Amino acid sequence: MQVIATAGHVDHGKSTLVECLTGMQPDRWQQEKDRGLSIGLGFVWTTLPGAGDVAFVDVPGHRRFIGTTLAGLGPAAAVLFVVAADEGWQAQSGEHLAAVDALGIGNGLLVVTRSDLADPEPALAQAREHLAGTRLQRIGSCAVSAVTGAGMDRLRTHLVQLCRAMPAPAGTDTRLRLWGDRAFTLTGAGTVLTGTLAAGELRSGEIVNLAGRTALLEQVPVRALHRLGKPAETVTAPARVAVNLRGVALDQVRRGDALIRPGQWRLSDVLDVRLRLVDTHTGATRPTAASPPAQATLHLGTAAVPVHVRLLSAGLARLRLTWPLPVAAADRAILRDPGGRVNDREPAPLWAVEVLDAAPPEFTRRGQPAARAAQLNAQAGSTTLMDEVLRRGVLSFQDAATLGYDPDRASAQSLTRNAIEVLDRHFVRTLVLDQWRAAITAALAARRQSDPLDPALPVDTAQSAAGIPTRQATILLAEQLGLSHARGRLRATDSEPDLGEPGEHLAGILAELAEDPCAAPTLTRLKEAGLTAKHLAAAESVGRILLLPGPVVLAPDSPARAIAGLAGLPQPFTVSQARQRLNSNRRVVVPLLEHLDALGWTTRLDPAHRRVNQMPAI
Repeated sequence: MQVIATAGHVDHGKSTLVECLTGMQPDRWQQEKDRGLSIGLGFVWTTLPGAGDVAFVDVPGHRRFIGTTLAGLGPAAAVLFVVAADEGWQAQSGEHLAAVDALGIGNGLLVVTRSDLADPEPALAQAREHLAGTRLQRIGSCAVSAVTGAGMDRLRTHLVQLCRAMPAPAGTDTRLRLWGDRAFTLTGAGTVLTGTLAAGELRSGEIVNLAGRTALLEQVPVRALHRLGKPAETVTAPARVAVNLRGVALDQVRRGDALIRPGQWRLSDVLDVRLRLVDTHTGATRPTAASPPAQATLHLGTAAVPVHVRLLSAGLARLRLTWPLPVAAADRAILRDPGGRVNDREPAPLWAVEVLDAAPPEFTRRGQPAARAAQLNAQAGSTTLMDEVLRRGVLSFQDAATLGYDPDRASAQSLTRNAIEVLDRHFVRTLVLDQWRAAITAALAARRQSDPLDPALPVDTAQSAAGIPTRQATILLAEQLGLSHARGRLRATDSEPDLGEPGEHLAGILAELAEDPCAAPTLTRLKEAGLTAKHLAAAESVGRILLLPGPVVLAPDSPARAIAGLAGLPQPFTVSQARQRLNSNRRVVVPLLEHLDALGWTTRLDPAHRRVNQMPAI
């Protein structure tokens, strides 16, 4: 299927033309039929031999409905540009051409209608003059009469050629973004949102998000799909599609809302853009402001959003949207001053918008806007993934995907060439990695100086000090620095707690435990040695001692040596038997046995008896 929008001045026969092509009336409302004037968007379709299904989005031509017109043109890839033979080029002809050119639409046909009322050649020549220099300057053309049928067969031939020449759509794995242009309810089915699917595919039963003006509705099931009025399990772009949404009320959806897949798009309310003033007048010279007003309307897809415009330099601006939209770099849109119309024959100026950055850095100090303008001006063509990483310093794979890039396609050569590395699914400049490593090293040194008894640095502290985005990335960097990681703390491999004089007493205790694994020091001796709870915890943290409740201080190998003795007892055994075999007391033996239970080396059978399960390797 191909989807083609109409364009052209009011009452030049756009609706009549597509009705003649399809046999379907695009004007749905009685008011439109009574007045012979399109007010809303019309949707009709036909099948052309050699081209397949062709759908038309019929837009209103009256100046008062320019917002609706832009909603119809926004998702379009081609246009039927209509000029009446008996009237020639008119005000809205220029306004519609400006919009088509601003949106980057380069495919279409120029159709001169009402050829039964006047010689079409003057209108055709006049239209060609206006198309010159725009993206439509080389499109085909023909003259027709919907009344007599003259030229209609030739128009169908041109349409077949146009459809065949249209660029192939992006693959089905392309990110989903369906701009809604109409919402209604069906009895027994619920809310339906229609739109033009420009890329990718949509499947019945899948889960989508609805990015709306008032809120983001998440995890919305697609109940059913219709393609050109017929049920479909899958709809592949380009196509007109009606989406039946489960659990969504009609007042929760409106034109300009977008269906997106979870996790694929960033909703942006601040954009850095390139602006180009588009000439919309009909030939008469008139003064036009070179810069847009501070308050304007952004037309993107089918959405129309009030924005605040902050000029960064000539041709560059920052737009702050009233509500966020799913936007990506390279998106094209239109900026319009709703109050800028001079008179009926002088349309309001339009600015073509190219999105340069959908997640720009905030300005926090003077001078940053000018520096940002210089940075944007230095960008050659479209921004690449590597450009984004170099500008930001750090970019997660997830954020890269929501900005429209495929992180899995980043080549090793491009990463090396740009001094970028991958760490925990983040692209990081080597310069930034060096800064993170230095920050971890400095934080570890500061920790050792401030707390000699506990020089180990908590991972969370290291992450915060360095500004690293994830805990896992912090651990990976620490390991690159040769640090050990255990129990949520980082430590230099040659780092030992400085126990001072109490450490010398501890060495003596460990020497005694080497001779007798259960010769734990008494509480009095620990106190006399100056071994406080903090000293003992520090020694335990580096594996110098085994600290059991009491506290009971043992050597790290005391449990293994004790189990060897207990294995020689008749099984099962009692605490008293264990105490005698280990030549110790209940203060030491009871917590030791509980520790052996926890290790699985012994099992407590009842309050009085245990048995040895296994012998560890010593």
